[in-house]
Amino acid sequence: MSIFSAMSTGVSGLAGQSKKFQTISDNVSNIGTTGYKASRMDFSSLVIETSMETAYAPGALLSRTRREIDAQGTIQVTNRATDAAISGNGFFAVRSDLEAGGLEFTRAGSFDVDPMGFLRNGAGKYLMGFPVALDGTVTGATEGDLRPVSISGVTAAASATSDIGVTANLPADPGSARTAGVFNGLTAPMLPDPDDAARTLMHVAERAPRIGERWSVSLTMPGDDGAPDTTALVEIVAQAGETIDDVMQRLAAASDGALVWTPDDDPSRAGTLAAAAAPDDVTLATHGGFRTPSTVYDSLGNAHRVDIVWTKTGDAGGWSVDIDGPTLAGAQSGTVGTDFPITVGFDGTGQPAAGSGLRTLAIDWDPAVTTADSSQVVLDFAGMTQLGETFEVAQVRGNGAGLGRLATVALDDSGFLNMTFTNGVERPAYMVPVATFAAANQLSPASGNSYRATVSSGAFTLSRADTGAAGRIVAGAIEASTVDIAVEMTDMIVTQNAYAANVKTITTADEMLRELARLKS
Repeated sequence: MSIFSAMSTGVSGLAGQSKKFQTISDNVSNIGTTGYKASRMDFSSLVIETSMETAYAPGALLSRTRREIDAQGTIQVTNRATDAAISGNGFFAVRSDLEAGGLEFTRAGSFDVDPMGFLRNGAGKYLMGFPVALDGTVTGATEGDLRPVSISGVTAAASATSDIGVTANLPADPGSARTAGVFNGLTAPMLPDPDDAARTLMHVAERAPRIGERWSVSLTMPGDDGAPDTTALVEIVAQAGETIDDVMQRLAAASDGALVWTPDDDPSRAGTLAAAAAPDDVTLATHGGFRTPSTVYDSLGNAHRVDIVWTKTGDAGGWSVDIDGPTLAGAQSGTVGTDFPITVGFDGTGQPAAGSGLRTLAIDWDPAVTTADSSQVVLDFAGMTQLGETFEVAQVRGNGAGLGRLATVALDDSGFLNMTFTNGVERPAYMVPVATFAAANQLSPASGNSYRATVSSGAFTLSRADTGAAGRIVAGAIEASTVDIAVEMTDMIVTQNAYAANVKTITTADEMLRELARLKS
């Protein structure tokens, strides 16, 4: 009869309001859960059709839980290096177990490094990402390429030098003129001694040697009895505070008697440098005197000294650039490419001529010294000038670094997990993709505030953050729960009253049945 039907309808109402209260309770309990998405209870009526217009058949209340998974929560800044939130569409890909189980998806980005070096969120889920090679290439794009994000085993790093930039001024007139056999600088042969045809000599002009200026004498001596000529090279490097007399004395001393230095009182010259015997050829040279020392790190972090040596050519704006080194602990540690020496030109304004700005230095390391990979170093001379009379080095800058220990790890807004080392090297280790779905609200909930893909949700797509449909990653922040406490309290009041009203329909139906029962008595 219809009273029993009305009672059944009241029971369905009680069941529906109970489920709604369960939803409200679940929402309220997760008001502080990172990345939690509030649920809502939708009601619909079940209508029983009748064939008579005058008849009425009570129906029932149907309830369905609707999860607002695609709702955006408030982004809360935490300033923790490994926290991350997603602003917009998408999820972090995670796994509950390293060995088994499929992918899950979450918005809970409160990640931290566990004792084993893995990044896990507050629910213990392992963050998944694509590994990044040392050259910065992301190695992967599909689900099968995902790996648990880990920093285990990464304790140190080195970085090979790939760029060196020099900012310096070369003198427009480096004192290269030679008159009446007087040597002022750069390169010149010795001339026959007018007083002794058995030897050659050169008058050396008075000037201050430059610090680091390399002075050398090349002597080619005839071989005895038709033997080949022999060439010897004697060289020294000018020290701070030395005079020409000091330099020449040391040069003569280094020649083991092949050269004789005689100071001169003539104010136009410092003295005379002569060859003790009659050589075929004797040449005195200052090798630029203009050196820009730099440090080149190989791929293993070893620091090699490389000097860039500038020598004036016959061209008014031309300079020969050679490489002295590389050396490690004072010993030769490799060989440079056959391109050097090269010529760098300057225009009439003292700026590098076209094509003189960038050059590449190739270095093959000596395997007896280091097993590092060969180096390719770009030399940037765009900051060089040729002005005035002085040689001044403003800056020699280069990248690369020696051994450094892991200092910090941090996620950035592009989804890269960057590792910073004590030597200043920073490099990405993983790229954390954003997973998107065609129907995110159809995902199936899992423990730990995560979700699993379903047929209704569609397949996921892995994308770099802030590209395509993927949202933007906000580093150093988390996404708050989407629960609104005011809404929940209001719904609780409505639900409580609706439940009480349904109870009233049942008790009223019970009283009506009791009245019917009394008719028999």
